[in-house]
Amino acid sequence: KLAADQVPEPLQLDVLEAATARDLPDLKAAVDQFKAKVSSGDPLTRFKVSLHGGDAELGREVFLGHRVGQCVRCHKVGESLAGGNAGPNLHEVAKRHDRAALLQSLVDPNAKIAKGYETVTLVMANGKTFGGLIRKEDANEIVLEQPDGKLVTLKPGDVEERTAPKSAMPEMNRALSPRELRDLVEFLSQLK
Repeated sequence: KLAADQVPEPLQLDVLEAATARDLPDLKAAVDQFKAKVSSGDPLTRFKVSLHGGDAELGREVFLGHRVGQCVRCHKVGESLAGGNAGPNLHEVAKRHDRAALLQSLVDPNAKIAKGYETVTLVMANGKTFGGLIRKEDANEIVLEQPDGKLVTLKPGDVEERTAPKSAMPEMNRALSPRELRDLVEFLSQLK
């Protein structure tokens, strides 16, 4: 039923986990077939089972204290939660993005990068290289915030090469389990 998309969305991960835990050859084959089907898709398809059914309180705990994920090191939510500013403030993020966009930002952060959080590398005509976040850019200057927090102002005409913008955020599916992703999506979807 899961492979045929006949399981309600909030239960999909639970069914997958239960089926994976059972040591039955037919069930293992069905799980392997389902995983093969979704693994060939984009990241959002691969983690669709984490889209619904999470626990917002557990997601808040993941956000604030996961030892590997460490969301709070780069993000904050309004002024009420401590956090960093290397990533956008997530205050009212659910007003701007639906669950699918929230999940996509976690598992494929380069798909859509929040303005002002694009990391680039600039190679200058004199051979020097600068990397960081573009904080301001116009016809006269590029202000780049380097990883150490220092701002450097460069002339656009002196830029010889520029990498495509990347997100500084890692793919969170490498640090979080599908269940933790689901709880985090639930927490973020409540921030309205």
